[in-house]
Amino acid sequence: MCLSHVQSMYSAVCGCFISTLTFPTPPGVSVRAVFDVSGVKGHITFQQLSPNEPGTIALSLSGLAQFPGQRFDWLIHSTPVASLPGSCQGLAMDINPVFDPLGRMAVFDGNYMNECSRNQSLCAVGDLSGKHGQLNDTVQNVTFDDRSVDLFGRLSVIGRVVVVYLPRDALACANIAYPTNSINGIAPFRNIQSMLLGNIWFREVVFPRTLTAMVQTTVFADLVTTSMTADSTGHNWLVHVNAVGNGSMCSVAGPQYNPEGSSCSPLDQSACGIGDLSGKSSPLDFSSGEAQVFYHDTNLPLEVSSEGFSIVNRSVVVYERNDSQARVACADVRVLPRRQAIASFDVEGVVGHILFEQSTPFDSTSVRVQLDGLQLNAEGYHIHDTPVGATQTDCDEQITGGHFDPWMVGGSPTGNSTTSDDYEAGDLSGKFGDLSNLPSVNASFIDPFIPLFGRDSIIARSVVIHRPGGERWVCANVTHLQPNVTLVAAFNSSEVKGQVVFTQLQEDSLSEVAIFVDFFQVDIPLVTSSTSSIPSLAPTSTSVTLSSLSTSSDAQPMSQSSDFVMPSVTMTTVVMATSTVPSPPPTSITSSTSMAVLQASPTSIGEETMTFSTTLHALLWPLRSLKLKFIRSHKQDRLILVATTAVFFARHVALNRMKLT
Repeated sequence: MCLSHVQSMYSAVCGCFISTLTFPTPPGVSVRAVFDVSGVKGHITFQQLSPNEPGTIALSLSGLAQFPGQRFDWLIHSTPVASLPGSCQGLAMDINPVFDPLGRMAVFDGNYMNECSRNQSLCAVGDLSGKHGQLNDTVQNVTFDDRSVDLFGRLSVIGRVVVVYLPRDALACANIAYPTNSINGIAPFRNIQSMLLGNIWFREVVFPRTLTAMVQTTVFADLVTTSMTADSTGHNWLVHVNAVGNGSMCSVAGPQYNPEGSSCSPLDQSACGIGDLSGKSSPLDFSSGEAQVFYHDTNLPLEVSSEGFSIVNRSVVVYERNDSQARVACADVRVLPRRQAIASFDVEGVVGHILFEQSTPFDSTSVRVQLDGLQLNAEGYHIHDTPVGATQTDCDEQITGGHFDPWMVGGSPTGNSTTSDDYEAGDLSGKFGDLSNLPSVNASFIDPFIPLFGRDSIIARSVVIHRPGGERWVCANVTHLQPNVTLVAAFNSSEVKGQVVFTQLQEDSLSEVAIFVDFFQVDIPLVTSSTSSIPSLAPTSTSVTLSSLSTSSDAQPMSQSSDFVMPSVTMTTVVMATSTVPSPPPTSITSSTSMAVLQASPTSIGEETMTFSTTLHALLWPLRSLKLKFIRSHKQDRLILVATTAVFFARHVALNRMKLT
């Protein structure tokens, strides 16, 4: 037995990627954490026949032999991580601790290792190494009985993250998936006055009624702020009776939603009111600027319960600290539909589509490929950076760009590779096999590297099918399957020609905005005193997804760990051209984002004249108040596209200023 891992991992830093899958449920409940990173491939399966029965943990992993003679700690941490490369970085125990709901590590303190090795029941629930021993470089298939790992109730491990460690660093990690049936919800916080942003994610687990009638919902509060001080702890958060809409008037939320219960404790949720999130978990702690709480709630229905209770279409209110009754911020709870995107082909005899689906940012993306008419004439197929041209044969590099590679893999391997992180994210044929000598294809895959949420979404990019030898053949845009609203800001002056096209889900005004930047002339003198106002022109482009925009010309690029940054409106440089996004007429709300496109490659064609085309993702709200400006930075000699709007840019979507050189 070991527990040096408990002490050594306070400094753990991981460079890993998460993959989450959902599988059919055998007798009882069975969930998996699926690994596909750093040469480690396979899954860890957790199974429990019914509440109060012992569970089993089954490992089926390959790839540990790449580290001969090594031993590996494996732990369950408390909080899930986003399905993106690098999401495990900084997974130290003081940020995302080992799952220890009974406080075993604190109780035994320095004697914990001895107590845990002596009696499994004295180990932390998430200390799998302590209970079952470290993994070695030959482990492939092994099963353990575990009486403390539970899939039911408030101590459930569902939704948490499993991490496999080398001595100090995380080698790979994977979220523990949900059973096949679950209902997702979200409360998106976009509160400008309080500078509180982020999301609260809800996921109701639907168990077979033959096992239990229990309602079990995971709650993950992931919020950041720039306004609260270092001692800003003890913020209660409660579900209230009324929805508040997209505004910030939290007074209209009404009283706490508390149809039953008056006293409350995390140890006895049955005594809590439905809306008492603080009482059932803990108050929010913003002392670091970010508050994260993940817990299982046994009385928080999304689907209307048999008693008629549900938190959907109500609101969550965050309060000032220390039991204050002052309401700081609020957001409505709504159902989060499974996000879907599609690339549809109907050109040169190629007919069909590629369908992408993702439930939340914490899940992998499912891919369904259905194509006919390939004529034995196709080979590779990839997601590319930018959308297609006027037709589905306008696929060359000047139009669709290169392979989608947001994590800069820099090319896919030519030989066999064991895990997906060795490939460019957009290299579908490299990861799943090419289309060589096929008249048609009907296949399904799971991919952890192509998100439909956030800064690195594939929505509004394109899929290109290649002929043998690599020639680009046909292509199609990746668009939302649901209706969109599209706005266009058109620049047409002697200095700037081009456009920026914005697309957002029609039914979700707080979702990410797809931004397609397409400039074919930028010719701006380094110094000028005039500001030219450019009228809006007719739409001439296609949509693409949100990005990294910064409004400060001399601010340093933000890192991925940066949370939220308030757009600065203090310009230290001269505004060159301006275009205001018009309010959309009713005819601009359509179910399609397909339009003609005019774009050029990001190639400099002169000292002060250049072309630029890219696909970006950003969180801009409200979209209709957005204003765009071009500025020239004297300090860094950069041309920057500036978006000023009364809202923050989210951590996952605003990383670097856009450099046009």
